[in-house]
Amino acid sequence: MELIKSRFITKHDEQNPEFFFPLPAPWWSRPFEYHWAIHFTDKDQVVLDAATGICHPFKFAIADICKEVHACDLDTRILSKDEILKDVEVEFGLKQKNIIQNGNYFEKIQLLRANLGNMPYMNKKFDRVFCISVLEHLDKETLINAFKEFKRILKPDGKIVVTFDYPNIDLNFLTAIIEALGLKFSGEVDVSLPEDALFTDLYQPRLYCFRAIIEKIKKPGNEVIDKMGDEQ
Repeated sequence: MELIKSRFITKHDEQNPEFFFPLPAPWWSRPFEYHWAIHFTDKDQVVLDAATGICHPFKFAIADICKEVHACDLDTRILSKDEILKDVEVEFGLKQKNIIQNGNYFEKIQLLRANLGNMPYMNKKFDRVFCISVLEHLDKETLINAFKEFKRILKPDGKIVVTFDYPNIDLNFLTAIIEALGLKFSGEVDVSLPEDALFTDLYQPRLYCFRAIIEKIKKPGNEVIDKMGDEQ
């Protein structure tokens, strides 16, 4: 199935620049990432938007779909309704602030401040863990610990839905983490960079966007991942 194929996002993939809010032009990959990721939501799911951001709309969009929605971030503002509304207004405008304020979203979403390497959620809680454009901001030790946590809080048949910037994330290193932890890519994997890959030159080096669906397998591999963590 094409949707679960882990690969680079291309310029010809479907996108939605009006995703919940009209998305700012500098958010070059989000229209594609959000549009793709929301395909993996369902009304019966318990889901987590990991490192959700403050104004970022993905948590609000999935709150209109899923049974139970959690969102966490390291930023202390995630615990303040007023700070979230302020950030939404600054980034998107007063109309969008009122949508959140009047839409009972603070009752729909359970918000927590948390580090991805040590999250306060019970084992096997989530059907989906979403982590959109976050991994590239983590150091290697936190990246390893984040995937340990994702595996711990994921239900046996759950899925981790991630996007990230390349080459800020080393695909070989990420694949090693996934395999060593007893995780696997859910479907076909293509790490070749296509000619029509989506990119931005707003930063240096040029950034591309990779998407991946990851799930548990029975092989634990804990000894390998612990050794990798010790070497960082």
